[in-house]
Amino acid sequence: MSNVTEYNRIRRIVFSHLHQDPISGLATVREWIDHYKNCGSLDDRGRKGLLAEVAFYEQYGRDLQLTVAADVGDHADFVGCYNGSMVRIDVTTNIGVKKVEEYAPFMNQGIMYKIALMSDCGCEIIDARLLSLRLCPVCSGYLVPFILMGTERYTRTGMATGEFRQMQCYCCPLCGLLEKSEGIFTNTMMLPVNAVFSELNGLGWSEREVQLELNNYTNYVFKYFRDVSDPKNLAIAVQSDLNMDWKHGDSIPAVRFVCCDKLLGSQLPSVECDASFFDDIVD
Repeated sequence: MSNVTEYNRIRRIVFSHLHQDPISGLATVREWIDHYKNCGSLDDRGRKGLLAEVAFYEQYGRDLQLTVAADVGDHADFVGCYNGSMVRIDVTTNIGVKKVEEYAPFMNQGIMYKIALMSDCGCEIIDARLLSLRLCPVCSGYLVPFILMGTERYTRTGMATGEFRQMQCYCCPLCGLLEKSEGIFTNTMMLPVNAVFSELNGLGWSEREVQLELNNYTNYVFKYFRDVSDPKNLAIAVQSDLNMDWKHGDSIPAVRFVCCDKLLGSQLPSVECDASFFDDIVD
């Protein structure tokens, strides 16, 4: 990495100019950054990092009401307003070098941190708390821990046991990778959410009453299973069909997420998978 003092000096020059000339100044500061690299004041990593900060400021400066942060050891490049809350933002091109321990002392004080991951594909804004999750082995995302709810268990003679199986799994929201662990949880109370929905629909209730009761049950299940893994489970899912292959009349098996922690920012999309993924939780 470039000398920290020199890097911060150049950074102050760059953003001071952008503050004075936010439109035409973009091309100028990019030329300056290349010049500093060519004369040895910045190394490759320093050049790449500063260009990423400039690109993030260009794209989100107005929308997020960004203010350039001083280098005071708090791991923040900008301060801005994200979804109505003030947050500190750390810009990077390599999420693998970021550790949740770097932000923990500040987050423990109630300060919110976002990581802006810049790449050729654009920018992905990630909650810093997700850094405690395992990295996806396929892409630059994280493996989100979730509980997959299964069907009722039956005896060899076909008798219902009243027990429902749940399995600890992981999913990468970016590439759709699915993993399952060896841990199978069994609980007599936890019917899968889709089964509860079918039962509620048979009670003659209004659509609003059914949805309200289903939401209450889903939130209860989510809270129950949230703390049974380390890191904590961040979603609940059920076996489903992604869509239909009308040409051949076959359904496409999928994992459908019915409840997600607000930490993820949005509901996870359904993920297509092989039918064998459900073998451990379906009789």
